[in-house]
Amino acid sequence: MDSWYTSEKVINACNRKGFHVIAAVKTNRLICVSGVTISMADFAVQYLRKSDLRSVTVDSQGTYWVYEYEGPLSEMENVKALLSWKDEYAESSKPQVCLLCTDLSLDLVTIQRYYHVRWNIETGYRYFKELLGFDHYQLLSF
Repeated sequence: MDSWYTSEKVINACNRKGFHVIAAVKTNRLICVSGVTISMADFAVQYLRKSDLRSVTVDSQGTYWVYEYEGPLSEMENVKALLSWKDEYAESSKPQVCLLCTDLSLDLVTIQRYYHVRWNIETGYRYFKELLGFDHYQLLSF
């Protein structure tokens, strides 16, 4: 899901139904590393170095530099979060993409591969709206 929907209420509703969630999250979300609560962006800028990251290649999408975090994220109790940079990592830079996953058994490549499918769906919706005019379609009555 998109970062607009990653709230505690939505995640808990999905968990109650037995669904796992993979979603983008904003970099201002708080994580707790070694007892210190800090935003993901500040953590990346202040503490992460290239030696802390793993190089991950996902199919034809390219290479990502990824830091894997497992623990509380904002109001959510225990999730896996990926802080990632595409192609090249620059010291003291904010992550380009942060992903949240509630299925702790999934590996880094699988999480990114699943999220990439979501992105293809979003671009498909955009094409339907632009090329077929679905964004102007209105139903006034049955």
